[in-house]
Amino acid sequence: RVCILGGESSGKTTLVDALAAALGATAVPEVGRTRWEEKGGRFVYEDMRAIAEDQVALEIALAQDARGPLVCDGSALTTVFYSEDGYGKVDPAVTRLAARRYTHTFVCAPDFPFVQDGTRRDAAFRQRQHDWFLETLDRAGVAYTVLHGPVNERLAAALRILR
Repeated sequence: RVCILGGESSGKTTLVDALAAALGATAVPEVGRTRWEEKGGRFVYEDMRAIAEDQVALEIALAQDARGPLVCDGSALTTVFYSEDGYGKVDPAVTRLAARRYTHTFVCAPDFPFVQDGTRRDAAFRQRQHDWFLETLDRAGVAYTVLHGPVNERLAAALRILR
């Protein structure tokens, strides 16, 4: 399992799709984003646990039929960030789920113009997310690689590492 993390509008989903295609892998979509769209952007604290649980359950379900690696668009760690940011607290179950380890974790740098899609905040929030991921991964002792540049450069760097 490969995990792609990063702030809003940092190219995660684009990289997940490109990496999965290059590896012949299965892409695992970001449950939080899907749920956000389904609920019209109106979450309550209890949604955080459901999102984290469903993200992990989706990874497990897709792994059963996958013929190769999984490339995950975020993880339960993403939910920890949004729970802390939005509610000032994190359900212990979400914290436990966020401790799942991946074969490799990549963090997309916020090094290209921010794109507003109607659901995102702004470039300063994206940078704060990026910094939080790096600090949190460091504190947990999780090895990661920060990917920079356009998607083709990010993809080539990720493939060098994974192959």
